[in-house]
Amino acid sequence: MNLKLLSTHGIVLGAFGGASGGAGGAAADQDVAALERRSADANKALVRGDIDGYLALIEHAKDYTLMNPFGGTPTRGFVDSPERRAGIAKFFKSGTLDQEVVATYASGDLVVLVVEQAAALARGEKR
Repeated sequence: MNLKLLSTHGIVLGAFGGASGGAGGAAADQDVAALERRSADANKALVRGDIDGYLALIEHAKDYTLMNPFGGTPTRGFVDSPERRAGIAKFFKSGTLDQEVVATYASGDLVVLVVEQAAALARGEKR
């Protein structure tokens, strides 16, 4: 098993429905805190290889570009197939993650989390 330390900087976007936001549609502090926890919990599940747990907490937008922290060609969107889930689950094994929120920005129903992540990753299979 390969154990690697990975530190990443990221931006997490979250949108709240009208009922979740505070007065005037602004996200309430408790909504932002819940998004912070959900983001950390989802990413912890991912580095453990628990892709189902990750996807239960995170909904991927249909239109985005992801730069893989390990290099390679950027991907566009998320392909949710049994084969893709199995591949991700095999890639990550027993990893741990610490996520620190550096800053938050809220405007209307949109929240931006700026996070720093440090992960110890145990890779399951070489790609």
